[in-house]
Amino acid sequence: MKYITIISFLFFIFSSNVNANQLMDVATRADNLKASAGRCYLSVPQVYRSTVASLYLNANKMFNNGVRFIKMKQVGTAINMLKSANSQYLNMLRVGRQVGGRSC
Repeated sequence: MKYITIISFLFFIFSSNVNANQLMDVATRADNLKASAGRCYLSVPQVYRSTVASLYLNANKMFNNGVRFIKMKQVGTAINMLKSANSQYLNMLRVGRQVGGRSC
């Protein structure tokens, strides 16, 4: 019985650490992509800015939701929100590149 308790405690510590490391990686990537997307938006021709702005604002909303879930200590949901924000930022960068953005 004592060994089962120790093993489950070590498993809990290890799994918490894995989630924390994954959260840190995803959050750092999201922060870098957010900065790149901001630069991209400013380099897009004026004609296409409203389209790119809607993509950027949607990704920012997802990013902010991810931060909110981090504060609520719901790491799994936060990771999913930040991954979704990363995908949306990458999509916005692709669209910006296709319409002639110089910093995309």
